Amino acid sequence: MFQSKLRFVLLSLLFLVIHGFPGGGHPALAQEEAYPEVGGSSPATDDDTAAFDDLEILDSRFDISAQYNYFTGEDMQDTYGGMPLVCGGFSFQTTRTTRFFVSLGYGEAEGNPFNEIPGISTADRIQVRYLPLLLGMKADLARSTRIQVFLGAAVEVAWMEETVPVVDGSGKILNQASSDINTGYQVTFGPQFMLGQGGQALGMEIGWGGSKGDVASADHKHDLDMTGLRGRLYVALAL
Repeated sequence: MFQSKLRFVLLSLLFLVIHGFPGGGHPALAQEEAYPEVGGSSPATDDDTAAFDDLEILDSRFDISAQYNYFTGEDMQDTYGGMPLVCGGFSFQTTRTTRFFVSLGYGEAEGNPFNEIPGISTADRIQVRYLPLLLGMKADLARSTRIQVFLGAAVEVAWMEETVPVVDGSGKILNQASSDINTGYQVTFGPQFMLGQGGQALGMEIGWGGSKGDVASADHKHDLDMTGLRGRLYVALAL
């Protein structure tokens, strides 16, 4: 009997929390309305809430960007140094201060192969190609209508390919491509400046991360590490 009554009370409270209390919703809110704080501020006006309305201008947007990755791994730094990328992305607002985003980029770079391989010289080139897909969240730390400062984190799934010169049994130099799909993560930080009232914005971003793992061909397999620092300049267009 006691358990039945307790269950009824809990269900009743849950119903009231979800659907509101009679005569004005949540009791705490009703109490605040009935007994305003002495000496407190006056109710919010349209001007006071304009800042929050402006945050919803970029409810969803598309962005295009130019990016440069500076490899921090010793082998990648010695061979390539870094890589330029072009990227496109889409994001939408999940709360007043957070956004979900997805982006796809492409980049490639050439470098000098390792000179200690017999028969290979610096005239022979080595190439890496990179196609990263990122999905993540970012939060606005500034909460302003003119500038937003985003701190973000994302998981990355990337197709990576490296083509290296190899010497076959007859002494002929061949280009051998090894590729695979690997995963990693990115952390990002940077400001975004609003351009007028149309929802367009200009942003700058720095970050660290990248994918790493094995790439393989029919008879060869080796490790490829795309981890590094990144800098990105982008334009966001409201949809």
